[in-house]
Amino acid sequence: RAANRWEDLVGALEKEAELAKGTPREVELRHRIGQVLDGELGDHEAAQQRFQEVMKLDPDFEPVFASLGRLLARRGRWDALYKVYEKELPLHSDEPAKCVELLYKMGELNEHKLGDERRAIDDYRRAIDLNPKHLPSLQALSHLLGRRAEYEELAEVLHAELAATEPEDARARIAYRLG
Repeated sequence: RAANRWEDLVGALEKEAELAKGTPREVELRHRIGQVLDGELGDHEAAQQRFQEVMKLDPDFEPVFASLGRLLARRGRWDALYKVYEKELPLHSDEPAKCVELLYKMGELNEHKLGDERRAIDDYRRAIDLNPKHLPSLQALSHLLGRRAEYEELAEVLHAELAATEPEDARARIAYRLG
């Protein structure tokens, strides 16, 4: 019975979106349809399709990136999630802090879910290029470089990590790793 009410809502939103065709309101309504399909009806495939339609209608509509990202992460669709992050990145070109966080997430995704250490290293480097004191990226990069025995660059990254680290005990651990 409750599902019928949500289906009725989707139908009403569809009609309203048709009436709003070509306007920002259509984008908002189609995004809301995807949210209802995902969260209330559990129709994840249809929700994913709706979110992708919204991205085509308005590639700058930020809320859809978060909605689609959550859906893909819950479903373990790591390749598709990485592509969403890549599409989202240019939206934040004037917000370096957001770019850094997104690049860090992309690096984590490559490292832990996609198993692509080389791309993870590139993502972490790009984050560090934007913010040389971004500790999570520095730590992740130093970990990967150490595991890959890339010691020359590891030393450079550890020096940067040392400069970005505050507490003395943490600085001492990094200095010890440097030798």
